[in-house]
Amino acid sequence: AARALGVRTNVVSRRLLRLEERLGATLALRTTRAFGVTAAGQRYYERCVEVLGELELAEAELQRAQGRLGPARLSGTYRVHVPGLIADILSPTINALLLEHPELALELHVRDQPADPVREGLDLALGLKVTSDRLVARPLAPIPCWIVAAPSYIERHGAPRRPADLADHEVLRFVYQGGLEATWTLSDAAGGEEVVPVRGRLSATDSRTLVRACVAGLGIGLMSPLVAEGYMGEGQLRRVLPKHTTGTFMLYATYPPSRRSDAGLAALLSAMSEGLGAPATP
Repeated sequence: AARALGVRTNVVSRRLLRLEERLGATLALRTTRAFGVTAAGQRYYERCVEVLGELELAEAELQRAQGRLGPARLSGTYRVHVPGLIADILSPTINALLLEHPELALELHVRDQPADPVREGLDLALGLKVTSDRLVARPLAPIPCWIVAAPSYIERHGAPRRPADLADHEVLRFVYQGGLEATWTLSDAAGGEEVVPVRGRLSATDSRTLVRACVAGLGIGLMSPLVAEGYMGEGQLRRVLPKHTTGTFMLYATYPPSRRSDAGLAALLSAMSEGLGAPATP
């Protein structure tokens, strides 16, 4: 610390002692062989980092609003968990960010199963579930789901005419941590819901595997319009039961409380939200 501040070690020691006296708490443990931080000292440090981050963010927002500061410059390395299909959707956004911000580095952890940023040492995790009440959770974008199938599947098996018909079709099912999908809940425009049993020979923990299987004609699947529309435009998929959906899921961004005031993370989330076609929700 003394080297970083460019002062003598005894100066830092005196300042630390004065701070401890003012706070009435021991922030550091000192022995002849070692120096460590107490639990109170760690909590105080983390809170100070958060407050300083809030101050930096507030100043940057004010300067930007007054036209004195250009777009936020992103720098540093962020470790981010992203589900597979969301990574595909965000790929153009991620590429553009890295080209625009040469000092930014992203370490992407791509898998569909939920992640815990605190336990796994991540800066940010995107997912449909909030895995812990220790995390800050921000709604990032609503994700609607369409029911789709390949023309080749429809030619062989026909298309379901009503939700109950799905019980007689091959359905491509996702495997969650809690187990395999056994039912789908379908909603219509009037707000009605119907729970139907689903079955199928192929299930997976990876959403991209199910997308490829659906395009290959192996069954009926669920897909976000952000993914499905590209295949539909090429004639590889069609909507079935177009008057029904399986509802809209909220994609959440979760991160440790220590990142709450990270201006770079806020800018990253804003860009991702725009890439998903939705305004960021504070």
